[in-house]
Amino acid sequence: MTPTLSLDALRQKLAESLHQPVAGLTARDIRLPKIPGKVLAVVGVRRGGKTSFMRHHAGTQIASGRPPESQLFLSLEDERLFGMTVADLSWLVEEHGRQYPALLEPGARTIYLDEVHLVPGWETYVRRLVDEGMREIFVSGSSAKLLSREVATSLRGRGLEVLVHPFSFRESLRHADAEPAQPWAALSPRERTTLDAALARYLETGGFPEAQQAAPRDHRSLLQSYVDSMLLRDVIERFRVSNTLALTWLARALLSAPGGRFTVTK
Repeated sequence: MTPTLSLDALRQKLAESLHQPVAGLTARDIRLPKIPGKVLAVVGVRRGGKTSFMRHHAGTQIASGRPPESQLFLSLEDERLFGMTVADLSWLVEEHGRQYPALLEPGARTIYLDEVHLVPGWETYVRRLVDEGMREIFVSGSSAKLLSREVATSLRGRGLEVLVHPFSFRESLRHADAEPAQPWAALSPRERTTLDAALARYLETGGFPEAQQAAPRDHRSLLQSYVDSMLLRDVIERFRVSNTLALTWLARALLSAPGGRFTVTK
């Protein structure tokens, strides 16, 4: 197939993908399925850390001794790749193999396709890669475009879900380089007090990675922007909701009392 985008633009994107920074990312308590021949579909809430999770995985693979060029990370939301087709995507992966022929052996490289839903027909191409022996493929996409049940349907049994939530409390401590090395019972009273204060901040701030560094005065506006984005893109646009005002009111009412009971009529 002949790429529709310029070969120079594709080659530049390929070169950049092999030099993406992967250090300094927080390890997540997420277990990857150990089943060969399956595409790992990284799904989860917007801004929950899906891309960072994949980049961290690439970094751990490099740290374990695999060559950096074995981790092919393609961010498909790059504006230079707007209008990318399956032919373009196929050319990128094949060109990578031509540049590094030693990585054509089964299991020699890992391919990460971030925001893969932006390439129409990506499912058939990924299925072909799996059928041809590509063992490690990660895909991620927008919550509005790549839901768990759709991954299973699109990949026809070749995909497994990897669910990425926002930070847990322990992960938030790890992100701040404050994770205790000992269990709670072995901590001193001062260390327990410090953890209690950190828990109070976590309950107020939440687990979204971007909110961890935000100033306290910006937390509310940041989290509100997440709610608005999720409502607009993941619910209103996806399901073509006509009564957006009622939906917005319902969402805010539920979020204002997350532990309370409610009924639709009430």
